[in-house]
Amino acid sequence: MALPAGTKPGAPEGVSAPPGTYLGIYELIEKIGQGGMGSVWKARHTKLDKLVAVKLLPPHLMTDAEAVSRFEREMKAVGKLEHAHIVRAMDAGQAEGVHYLVMEYIEGTDLSRIVKQRGKRSVQEACQMVRHAALGLAHAHEHGLVHRDIKPSNLLLSKKGLVKILDLGLARLASEKPAEEVSLTVHGETMGTPDYMAPEQWNSAHSAGPAADLYALGCTLFHLLTGKPPFAGDAQTSFTSKMKAHVLTPPPSLKAARSDVPPELEALYQRLMAKEPLQRPESAKRVAEELREMLRSWTKSPGLAETITWPGGAGAKSGAMGKRALAALAAAGVLIAAIVSGVYWGSHKPGDVGSAPLAKDQRQQVEKARLAPAAASAPFNAAQAKYRQEAWAYYLGTPVEWTNSIGMKFCLIPPGEYDRGSDENRVDDTLRKLSKKVKGNVSAEAERDFKSEAPRHRVRILAPFYLSAHEVTQGEYLRVLGTNPAQFTTTVSGKSREKMSGRDHGRLPVESVSFDNAVEFCRRLTEMEASKANQSGGDSLSGGYRLPTDGEWEYACRAGTTSWYCCGGAESEIDRFAWQRKQMPWLVGSLKSNAFGLFDMHGNVWEICEDYFAVDDFASVGKVVDSPTGPATGTSRVARGGGFGSQPILCRSSSRTAFDEPRNNVGFRPAVSVEFVRARVSR
Repeated sequence: MALPAGTKPGAPEGVSAPPGTYLGIYELIEKIGQGGMGSVWKARHTKLDKLVAVKLLPPHLMTDAEAVSRFEREMKAVGKLEHAHIVRAMDAGQAEGVHYLVMEYIEGTDLSRIVKQRGKRSVQEACQMVRHAALGLAHAHEHGLVHRDIKPSNLLLSKKGLVKILDLGLARLASEKPAEEVSLTVHGETMGTPDYMAPEQWNSAHSAGPAADLYALGCTLFHLLTGKPPFAGDAQTSFTSKMKAHVLTPPPSLKAARSDVPPELEALYQRLMAKEPLQRPESAKRVAEELREMLRSWTKSPGLAETITWPGGAGAKSGAMGKRALAALAAAGVLIAAIVSGVYWGSHKPGDVGSAPLAKDQRQQVEKARLAPAAASAPFNAAQAKYRQEAWAYYLGTPVEWTNSIGMKFCLIPPGEYDRGSDENRVDDTLRKLSKKVKGNVSAEAERDFKSEAPRHRVRILAPFYLSAHEVTQGEYLRVLGTNPAQFTTTVSGKSREKMSGRDHGRLPVESVSFDNAVEFCRRLTEMEASKANQSGGDSLSGGYRLPTDGEWEYACRAGTTSWYCCGGAESEIDRFAWQRKQMPWLVGSLKSNAFGLFDMHGNVWEICEDYFAVDDFASVGKVVDSPTGPATGTSRVARGGGFGSQPILCRSSSRTAFDEPRNNVGFRPAVSVEFVRARVSR
C-alpha cells in the first residue's frame, strides 16, 4: 500500500499507519512527530529489518527542480556528519511523489516536551543540555553547515543521556527559497521560529551565519531554565511584536527569573543574546568549553559526567542545584550588570522612541554598550526596510518619523547600499520604448538624461539622515520665505484655474523655484529652528536642512527595491504612487508612500538635488562608491523623479535630468541631519 491520503501534515502525533503502508523500501509504522519541516514517522527498513525515523518533507519545500537539487546537495553534506550530538542522516529520496529524509531512530524525547511535562530544568542539567547542543553545532559549523532553527523541539534527549540536534540542513533549505517566495509572516517555515530567531535572521535568513545558532542557544537556555522563551510575554504575542523584541529589546535577565543562576552563566547568556553577531562568543566550540568549565567548578570535580539523567530517574528533579554549587554562588555574591542602565530600559519603550528621547548620558551608554545596527543592503523588502528604520532610530535615540516646528514631517533613512542608475543595455532598451511612445520624437535632452544613468554601480550611503516625507508645499515655502513663486495657485489663469477651484493650493508642491531658492529655504528654516531652540534655553543646533545628494535621493526612493519603480517594474503598478499624465500637480501625500514612508517619489514635480549634473557622472566610478556627491563643478543641477505630464518611463527610480532654471514642474524636498533632529527631540 502506498502512503495514504490521511498522512498529511497536521495529523495527530502517534497516528499508526495501516499495515503494509510503504514509502519505497520503508514501512511506515506510526507518526511520532510533526513540525514546520514536515512529519516524522517511525519506520522499518524492510531489507535490513532495522528501525529508522523517516521525515516526510512538506510540498512547499520541494516545488521546483532547483529546490530538489539544493535539498540533495544539502543532504550529501549532512550525510557526511558523524557526531554524538547530531542525529545522523542515513538516506534521502523520493517515492510516491513524496520527498523524504531517513534518520537514525533514537528512543528519547525533545527538550520542549521535557520542559512542558516535567517543568523547568536545574541549572546544571540545562547547561549540560546546551553544552551538548553546542558540541554538535561546532561540528556542523566546522563543515560549513548552519542550522538556523535551533530550539528545544529540535534538540532530542536520548534515553542514553545525550542531546542530539535534529533537522540539520532542512532549516537552511527553507531559508534559501527564492526571495519572492519568502514571507515574513510564515512562522517556523521560511525563516526559523520567531521565539528563537537572531536579530540578523529577521532581516535575511539566507545570510544568517553560525552566530545566529548561538543566539538561538541563548534563547533555548532561557527556555530550559524558566519554562518559556525570552520574549514570550503578553507584550510579545504577535509576529511583529516578537520581531521588534528580538531586534530592539535587551534580553531579560536569567538572574531576575531564577535566583540560583550563577553570575558567570548570566554573563555567558547575555553574550549569546547580543544583538550584534560580533558581540557573541567566537564559536559554538567556545560556548561548550565555557559551559564545561562552569559545570566542573560548580561540582568541584576535575571530571564531568558526559550524560544527562533521563527525566524521571534519580537526580532528575528540577529547580535546585546541589549544595556545593549553592555555596559557590553565595561566595561569589555578585550580579551581572545589565547592558545599559536600568533607568534607560525602564523609561524607553522600543518602537516609541519619539515619545521618550534619550538624554545625552543615556545615549552614550547605549552607544558604548553595543555596535550600531548593520547597514541595509539592497535588495530588501518593505518589512525589512521598516525594521532597519526602527533599529537605527532605537540606536540613535531619535524617532522614525519627526515633525518640525512648521509641521513638516521627516522620515529616518538608515544607512545602506544599493545599485544606483541603470546598465547600458537597460538604457538603450528604455530609449527604444520611449521612442515608440513618442513616435520617434525623442529630444536630445531626453537622450542625454537617459545616458547619464549608466553605468549601474554599487553605492554605499554611510550615514543615516532624515528626508522630508513629501515635497515642500506652497504653504511651507510661504511661511519660511514670505513669498510664493508657484504658478499653480488660485491666481492661475485659463483651464488650470477651473481645476484649481476649491483646492487647497497651500498643500500643492511649490514649483518654479531656482536652486538658490531651494538652498535659501533650507538656510532660513535652519535659522528659524535654531532661534526657537535658543529661546527655549537649548543649545544651538548642529547641522541643519539641506538638499539631498543624487545618491541619497535614489537610495531613499528605491527603499530596497531593484525594479523600475519603488512599487514594482510595470508602469501600471505606479498608479497608486503617481499620476503622470495630469497637466498640473496634485496635493502632496495624496497617494501611497514607499517602504520608507516617502510620498510622491514618482511624478508630481521633479525634485532638485545638491549635485551638479553631467552626462558622464558615473563613467569613472569604482566598484563601490561611498556617499557620492557628484562632480565638483557644473552649470546644471540634478533633478530626480519625474513630474506631472511626464511619461511613466521618465518617473523611474533611476530617472534624472539636468536642471538649470525654474520650471513649473520642478520643486524640491529637503534633508536634515540626525544630529539636528536629536537636538530638537532631546530638549
